[in-house]
Amino acid sequence: MADNQPSPPCPTDVKILIIFLVVHLLIVLTQTWAFFDYDLMARNKLQEPRFLADEAVVQSNRAICAAHSIVILPLNLLAIVGLTSKQFYGVVSSWMMLGTAMFWPTNFVASRFTYSSAGIRHVELNGGDFSICLFVFIFACWASQRLYRSTELVGWWLSSLEMAEAKEGEKKDR
Repeated sequence: MADNQPSPPCPTDVKILIIFLVVHLLIVLTQTWAFFDYDLMARNKLQEPRFLADEAVVQSNRAICAAHSIVILPLNLLAIVGLTSKQFYGVVSSWMMLGTAMFWPTNFVASRFTYSSAGIRHVELNGGDFSICLFVFIFACWASQRLYRSTELVGWWLSSLEMAEAKEGEKKDR
């Protein structure tokens, strides 16, 4: 595509995905904060209070918060930047991000059942928590499928390849 032609508008489903990623980023930032100050996040009802949960559960939650900070936070940022700038790396990082968005709700729900069956003190899974986990999981499945089927996003990839080939050709000409 020539530089003087405007780029086509971003598809609606990609805009919805970007909104989801921004909201998800805010959630991940609370996880990052909880790694450093767990009790503050527990007082704000974003983590299990220590007095309601076994210390092993609290430390497990902190470890998950650390993993979210190290893996999910950068992927989430790459996905947002890449999709808003219509770069194919945004699509790829979105797929990875959505994979983690399928994993963490599954892990959360499974851990609650495991804690219960083992008699470990923890905050029980409530309907609201389960609904959020179910929504995130289903949305991640839907968004992954939409990204896979989007022909416009394939165009972003081809455009990225063409630009890379043009730059490579310029280097060879020198």
